[in-house]
Amino acid sequence: MIETPNPYEAPATVESHLVDPDSLAEGRLRTTAVGLKTIHAGILLVLIAWALMVPTTLLFGGWWIVLALSAALVAGVFLVNIGPLFCLTVPSGLGLRPWVIATVITQVFTMGLSIAIPFLIGVPMMISVIAAATGLLPMGLFLVFLYLLSQHIERVDLVRRARNVFIHAGITILVAIATTVAVDLSTFSNTMIISSVLFLFMVIFTLVSYANLVNAIGDAIRNPRTPKPLVGVG
Repeated sequence: MIETPNPYEAPATVESHLVDPDSLAEGRLRTTAVGLKTIHAGILLVLIAWALMVPTTLLFGGWWIVLALSAALVAGVFLVNIGPLFCLTVPSGLGLRPWVIATVITQVFTMGLSIAIPFLIGVPMMISVIAAATGLLPMGLFLVFLYLLSQHIERVDLVRRARNVFIHAGITILVAIATTVAVDLSTFSNTMIISSVLFLFMVIFTLVSYANLVNAIGDAIRNPRTPKPLVGVG
């Protein structure tokens, strides 16, 4: 008896060339690198706008300078907040996507909080500072993502740099608390001036370190090299 082929039978073999998991994961990582580069560009815009705002206004005056720098500042903040959305493309098999999702959610929350606080009357300064400090939460969550991503691409140097940025951010928070206490407990004094200047320095230093780390990881993904062994890195 001659058997008639079943047209609905599943194929015995699957064409392996249809989907290449390795190339798919590499493509998603490269999209993640685009997100990192976007964040880096945004931080640079914010820092440049901050740095130029006061001196250019004092030297040249004019509403157009303030308007241009304010536009640059808003554009920078927009890029910093939009960058993590590209990082949602990180391969799901790495287990890193929840950190990016948490970053995006806290970004939305802190942006809403920063908009609402100025309209609240009679809010104690300590509460305002704590609310402002929550703005560091997205950065902290994203730092965990960067740390784990650095481990995945086996770049021990970037893992160490991520740890250093964690330390810088922690010191910045402590200085912020000390500055708030100095403002609450004293009038215009040397202690308040020193703590305020130190706080401003630590904010800039931490942001620069963070921006450099983000940029370096983006470069590492785009231009992979022979990885260094992860000796002694947990």
